Amino acid sequence: MQKKVGKENISRVKLLRVWHYLQANEMADLAGITYRAYQKFEKDEPSLQLNRLIVWADTFGVTLDWLSGRLDNMYSEDVMSYCEEKMEAKLKSLAAKHELDVPSRYKNKNMRKSSYDLETRRNIVSYVNLIEYFSKQNTDRSHFLMEEELMKLQDNFTRLK
Repeated sequence: MQKKVGKENISRVKLLRVWHYLQANEMADLAGITYRAYQKFEKDEPSLQLNRLIVWADTFGVTLDWLSGRLDNMYSEDVMSYCEEKMEAKLKSLAAKHELDVPSRYKNKNMRKSSYDLETRRNIVSYVNLIEYFSKQNTDRSHFLMEEELMKLQDNFTRLK
């Protein structure tokens, strides 16, 4: 999460500190963390916990604010568009491999937004990501779950606003 400023790359955390004329130890104190832990954020080295939350948020098409318990808003158009863009290639691959009929109204980004609500789009994102995950496992359970997710995916393509 680097923001280009002049000739330097500055993390967004550092930008906030600089904008508000704070010292690094003050930022650490504000967050209730050690100076060393803060330095990792400023160097744009998110913690492993944050990385895991990001993976889960992207996989399931939900906001980090919702996942962390900060806000009750599970979906946002920006997050959904980002997650859909990340899973587009996966969906094309799945469609070819499993002979899925992906409707043109879903393939077209503008039609997708007007045809499907955020919850349905979130379902589609999570099903595609889970199908890809289960396809890499080699167990009876993963095969069963992959088939279940495929059925749910096809069903969600038919759920219009």
